[in-house]
Amino acid sequence: MEKEQAIEHFAKEVRQLPLGRIGRPEEVASVVLFLASDQAAFVTGAEYTVNGGSLRAF
Repeated sequence: MEKEQAIEHFAKEVRQLPLGRIGRPEEVASVVLFLASDQAAFVTGAEYTVNGGSLRAF
């Protein structure tokens, strides 16, 4: 199995990730960039879960 096929199989079949794929570093970076920007100046005490739904909150 090729590397990309193995990753896709892991995400969809083994971990059964809701989005069916592994997150990309730039997806996490975009949240960090937002929080470091002036656009987040009024954000306080928020929790941003950037996991594509892989960890379900109860």
